[in-house]
Amino acid sequence: MSEGNSPIEDDNIVPNELAKTEQRLYAETGVIALMKEQMTSMIGMVIMFVVTIFLALFIRPWYDVAELHAFGEAGATQVRFVLLELVLIFIFTACVIMLARYKKEWLIKYGIMGVLTIALMYTTVPLMHMLVIDFEVEEFTYQDTFSYEGDYLTDYGMNGFFTHQLQGNFTNWQDSVSFWGEDNIASGQPSWTMNFPRYPAGDNELFRYVKSDDYITFANSAWIWSVDITTGEELERYSCNYLDGELMNLGTEYGSCEMAIIVDGGVYTLSTDRDLVFYRTYDESPGQLFYQADWAVPPQYDIRNGFIDAGLVDADRFLLVTEQVVGVIKLEKTKDTLATIPA
Repeated sequence: MSEGNSPIEDDNIVPNELAKTEQRLYAETGVIALMKEQMTSMIGMVIMFVVTIFLALFIRPWYDVAELHAFGEAGATQVRFVLLELVLIFIFTACVIMLARYKKEWLIKYGIMGVLTIALMYTTVPLMHMLVIDFEVEEFTYQDTFSYEGDYLTDYGMNGFFTHQLQGNFTNWQDSVSFWGEDNIASGQPSWTMNFPRYPAGDNELFRYVKSDDYITFANSAWIWSVDITTGEELERYSCNYLDGELMNLGTEYGSCEMAIIVDGGVYTLSTDRDLVFYRTYDESPGQLFYQADWAVPPQYDIRNGFIDAGLVDADRFLLVTEQVVGVIKLEKTKDTLATIPA
């Protein structure tokens, strides 16, 4: 009889092999083993997150200067927006899982590529700016200051601005107008200053202006005059009053010249009662105005309480800005319907 393995010994070998196999599988699929297997990927992701955080801190000044913040300046600190972002993340994750379940890996691939493209744009564009822009700007300091008692009147584009000061007393009020050119502002001295009389008007009357290309027209209810902006030279002057046995206001029986526009061949006056009057002028009669036509402008064009700015935008178009309306008035010279164009 041969001495072969008995059936009992064969039965013992199988469980031992299974046990060894189970131990090996447990060792290979355990948490520690899986972590060791994925250690390279995990370290790579840690490095990626750390680099991303430092990169975000580096480019943040670019977004702060441009005021590019999610949900506004303080939006990222509000709970409702944080919850909204969390919900959107859940929705995005669910969409990815659904696409994977229905074998739409190509959509996932191109979607991730699109997201990465946007992320690269949000980093590379600021990085290029960071290389050429100096964000360490020196603090602004005044080198010199000066004070002026007059009131700011209006600007004249980038070339300078006007100031106005009422001087004198009840017997001799004067409107002092100064122009501050861009080359004279730093010195504290105006480019030019001119004084204009107010008599017989008082200190309660309006002082209004209308800007043109190279001159400006002033009116103070007693006089109308225009001044060359560059030199301060007086170009034309007209009285708002005339004598007819007694002192009479220029204009219609219910109007006056509280604002004026000197144009080629005539003068337009505008009163607080919104009466627009056109007077013809002639070279052979300097300083005299001859009535030709008048109109009533809409009530929104209030030059007493709501006046902001005024100027000629064309030879026959007058821009008037008040607190109620920004509009353009087409200046006619005959008694036709007055056209107003709200801006």
